[in-house]
Parts: sequence; C-alpha cells; structure tokens
Amino acid sequence: MRVVLLMLCSCFLAVTFLSSCTFVYETEIQADDSVPDITLEDMEWVRFRRGDEQAKLEAKQADRFEKIHIMELQNYTFEQYNTSDNSIDSSGSGGKARIELETSNFKMTNTITIDVASEEMSLTAEDLEWYDREKTLQSAPGTQVHITQKTGTDFLGTGFSADVRARTWLFSSGAEGAYYFDDENEE
Repeated sequence: MRVVLLMLCSCFLAVTFLSSCTFVYETEIQADDSVPDITLEDMEWVRFRRGDEQAKLEAKQADRFEKIHIMELQNYTFEQYNTSDNSIDSSGSGGKARIELETSNFKMTNTITIDVASEEMSLTAEDLEWYDREKTLQSAPGTQVHITQKTGTDFLGTGFSADVRARTWLFSSGAEGAYYFDDENEE
C-alpha cells in the first residue's frame, strides 16, 4: 500500500511539473552580431609557411564574430619576418584593429606605429587600412601620416597610400617635410 501511494504521489508530481513547463521550438536561433562568438585575452597568433614563422600577432583582447567573419583586436602588436634570415622585417602596434577574416584586410585605429627595418622607415597615424590582395596601405583622405627614415627624411601629410610590391608611397595632399636620398651605394 505504501509503495502504491508513493508511486501515485510521484506520478502526480511528475504530471504537475510537466504540465507547468512549456517548450519553445524555433527553427533558427537569432544571433546578435554585436556579441562576439569568442573572446580571447592575451592572444598570440603565429602564421607559418613551409615550417618557418612568417608573422606574429599579439593582442590584449581579440573578439571573433563568426557569422560576419570579423575579428576585432584591442592593444595589439605585430611582427613580420624576413624570409631569407627570419629577422624582423616590419613590426608595429596600435589601439584597435578590425580584420576581415576572408580577405585578411585590416582597418587599424587609435595611434598606429609601423617600423620597416628593410626601408629604415617608421610611420605613425591615427588610422590606416591594409588591403592584403593588393598589398597596399592607405589612410583616410583627411588623416595625417608621419614618415621618418634613418636618412633624415621626415614627412607629414594626408591622403597617404603605399604599394608594398612597388616599394612606393605618396601623399595626395598637404605633404610637407624633407626627403633625403642616400646615394652612397650608387655608382
């Protein structure tokens, strides 16, 4: 009798519990594009090619948005290595960056500095955009970019663009400064 009473009480509680619950079935979960799918702190990312380290990227925080294929970095540094001897060819840092994961294009903001050892050149700006396929670096039309070189070259201007393949850079307006050409190695 006790067992039957216990079973009846259990069944009553189960029916009461199940009837008070509701389940909502949706065919698609709506994701909020403003909330990252993953957040990494003190992130380090290294790209290898044929077993050699090609580039390194470190960030205090990295937010990855899978649906829109974007990664946003906070307080980042980067290094790109020379393929012949694995020395650092270029390095830099900045406050924020937004990377398009499908194209490897970057939009960098909040005080960017870039040092290029092979060109003995330093560059500073408030915002820059890197286009990976074209291998070009550009600033917004009104953004000032400051370039210095070990030769004494010192330029400040707006509308900056650089073509890494052609090893050229220019300002579309407001350029001022001095350019020094080192002709010691010329015959």
